[in-house]
Amino acid sequence: MSGTVGKIPGDEPQHARWLAAQCTVRPDLVATVESVIRDPYGRRDVQPLSTWQDWHRGLQFLEKALRRGSNTFTAGDYREASRLLKTEGHPFAGPLWTLGSYVDDVASYRQSWGQRYAPRARTADELEAAQLIADGHVRVPDGASWAGVDGARYALAAQRRPGSPGWRPVVIVENSAECTELVPFQAERPAGAWIQNRVRGTEGPLRTSKTGPACRVSLEDEVLAWLVHAALVGLPWDLLGQVAWTSHLRAELYAASESHGKGSASTDPGGSRLRRIRSSFTYWLAFAPGWAADDIGWPDARHARAYLNRLAMTPVSEVQALRAAQALARADTEAAARAGAVTPEAVVTAAVTVRRLMPNGRRRAVEPGTQRGQHVAGQRGTQSPAQRPPQPQARHAGPEPR
Repeated sequence: MSGTVGKIPGDEPQHARWLAAQCTVRPDLVATVESVIRDPYGRRDVQPLSTWQDWHRGLQFLEKALRRGSNTFTAGDYREASRLLKTEGHPFAGPLWTLGSYVDDVASYRQSWGQRYAPRARTADELEAAQLIADGHVRVPDGASWAGVDGARYALAAQRRPGSPGWRPVVIVENSAECTELVPFQAERPAGAWIQNRVRGTEGPLRTSKTGPACRVSLEDEVLAWLVHAALVGLPWDLLGQVAWTSHLRAELYAASESHGKGSASTDPGGSRLRRIRSSFTYWLAFAPGWAADDIGWPDARHARAYLNRLAMTPVSEVQALRAAQALARADTEAAARAGAVTPEAVVTAAVTVRRLMPNGRRRAVEPGTQRGQHVAGQRGTQSPAQRPPQPQARHAGPEPR
């Protein structure tokens, strides 16, 4: 996934001319951004006065409307676009320059949103899922998918097991790392119920491996649920550092929990520890690039806050969290070893530490040679409304916030 904007010959920021042109031909967009910022020209005729949060909301709104895939506009893009508008006498040249200054302040953080998955190696389960999809063993009857509260997408599908004529229901999980996971079920009703628990707008605790399948997303949620409200004694922080989180919200939440984690005392879900994590989490999300706005739920970060709130009420024991952390670290370390990113000694250490605590029932196939970014070619079919999660959101053509 590309996260930074390159330069074209002449050292001119790549998207500057396009950005300036859009501001010229879309006065309605400029007017909306101005209203979000409230006082972009410093007239001091609004109450209360605009704040840095207003500028970042305006920035995210502008970038969301003008997004170009997962490319992140740089400060140079904004400054050059401002210079071009100034030569035309466009009044938005000043605010555009100021937006570039805000981008410059948090440039590395914004770019990390696109870069964090670039070196990530696929796990054995993800490789197996990609091969099954490529071979036509997985079909999505109606092509619908649902946006999850955790930043992933979920689709109800059917899988034909190699060597067997029958089909079984599976849930396809597509994460921010552009990888897929297949979560099998015995029947469509429990599969639909599991998706129902994970889509946006649902309340209550998230299902974990104790109340649902022991899949990747459940294991990551178990670790994060423990980190946001429990004592950290016994959790292997060195192993957690090897975990490649599979959605932007999870990665940001882990960073926030880690900053308030080591050595902190145990508190209940309403204690100061959770408040500190929530404060850091929402603060840094304000600086995310605009193409990720839908994932976060800006301007008020409603999706991110809902995910944190549901994790905080999800009961997870220390043993459960430890098993999940070790299983994740082992899978990611082995994947990195196959990709040549870690030494064999690191794999041996992780495998010895984790092997006796690995969840049962997961079959691992020989890793097929697949390419990143493969998608399911869904076939039309029928499902009864009772078997479907409510309010499906069909995929739209073109880039999606990831």
